[in-house]
Amino acid sequence: MVLSESGVADVTGVDSPPLVSRVGLHNLCIFDGVFDLALSEHLEEALFLSRFAAEMEMTTRVGGPCVVIVEECSHVKVEEIVGLFRKSRFVGVVNVTLIGLKMAKSML
Repeated sequence: MVLSESGVADVTGVDSPPLVSRVGLHNLCIFDGVFDLALSEHLEEALFLSRFAAEMEMTTRVGGPCVVIVEECSHVKVEEIVGLFRKSRFVGVVNVTLIGLKMAKSML
């Protein structure tokens, strides 16, 4: 919704109602490379972390970023998250404050 409100013309949300009524986050049934970027703040809620990360990578075009937002964490935890993304190159981590909570945004 934020991207759409910021002027991005074509935004598809797949991880929460009301944007979609039913979807499996571990098996999106979406063509490979269809999205310019993938963004999630729900990684920690995934039942199968590596499969979730693989779906993000698969549905993002080659060279497109995967952005993951998690609660602020240690360097070791960041390395664990980065390790889930087998096809991506780690770009960096930025600490941000969202809805009053300190968060870490990893860019891959």
